[in-house]
Amino acid sequence: MLCPKEVAILSFDYFVNEYDVSNNLKSISVPVLILVGDKDLQISNSESKFLLDNIPNAKLEIIGPKAGHMIQYEKPDLVNNIIEKFLNTLG
Repeated sequence: MLCPKEVAILSFDYFVNEYDVSNNLKSISVPVLILVGDKDLQISNSESKFLLDNIPNAKLEIIGPKAGHMIQYEKPDLVNNIIEKFLNTLG
């Protein structure tokens, strides 16, 4: 809250529009769970699919019905169950 508004906006803009780590995705060596809402307006289906296709050992779970970008608040029980099942597969 102490950060000047202009600095926060410039930082957010950089991370959204310029910061790109997509070339590093294939080097991720741990299992990854990708969660996205079926009605998410922030993360598109193509972006989720891109992550799935480029992160080795990744799993994609689409949360629904009618779940947006804040799935952990919209469908907490479902999200928690999916995370728990994923964690249980890790041994």
